[in-house]
Amino acid sequence: MNAAELYELLDRLPYACDDFIVRFTTRDRTDYVQPEGWRCDDDGDLILLPIVDECDEMTVNNLKRLLDGGNNDWCHSGNEVYNEAIVYICDDDDDDDYAWTPTSERFSINWKRRRVDIWME
Repeated sequence: MNAAELYELLDRLPYACDDFIVRFTTRDRTDYVQPEGWRCDDDGDLILLPIVDECDEMTVNNLKRLLDGGNNDWCHSGNEVYNEAIVYICDDDDDDDYAWTPTSERFSINWKRRRVDIWME
């Protein structure tokens, strides 16, 4: 899934979800990654990272702004995210093997925990 596709899916969520925390989870919910940072690799792909110092938890609104290439004041890394950038979720900041990508199959909104779970493959 590329950045534009993920943005479109996030933009369909209710406005009340904009400040919900984003978490990527496997289909069987045995593993998840809650990104707190990001970087772009040499190919221009977007890598969402689990732990980066001085960053806040990523919300739906943070992720939408990042994917839109707009105001990236949230943990700004100095790189622009392009619409065609493939989105990867890395479960280890030091790992260059991007094992996960988000799917368009399902988002789960947990209203009580104020969280949006996005399935990944």
